[in-house]
Amino acid sequence: MADPVSIVATVSGLLDITLRASKLLRNTYSELKSAPVLIFALANEAADIAVVLTQIRDAIEELGGERDIQENSLQPQLRSALSKAAGILDDLGALAFMLSGQSTTTQRVKWLLKKGQAATLQARLRDVRTRITELLLTHTR
Repeated sequence: MADPVSIVATVSGLLDITLRASKLLRNTYSELKSAPVLIFALANEAADIAVVLTQIRDAIEELGGERDIQENSLQPQLRSALSKAAGILDDLGALAFMLSGQSTTTQRVKWLLKKGQAATLQARLRDVRTRITELLLTHTR
């Protein structure tokens, strides 16, 4: 006859595995269900940030001749950060476009496969936005 402690440990282990699998399935189902909305939000976020970056770029062009900006070398640093942000936005926009041009079922499956890439791009973009904000704050009187 089996040891009662072994039986309890085995049942406990099986319950733990079952609960983890259930949680993973619930999360996957939730992501599949909300994928079209998340893709739409991703595209909107990229478009909103592109507008802000364009406004910053325009402001730099307007202030391009001012001595303060040239002396503090803010302009080259901002241009570099804006260039990085533009590249990331292009990648993010291409990903959102690729995902949005599909049937709903295909969107959901592709979102599960590409959400890590989207999260990485969003994190990189957030870092660049932080850098731009820091540059603007340190060079503002």
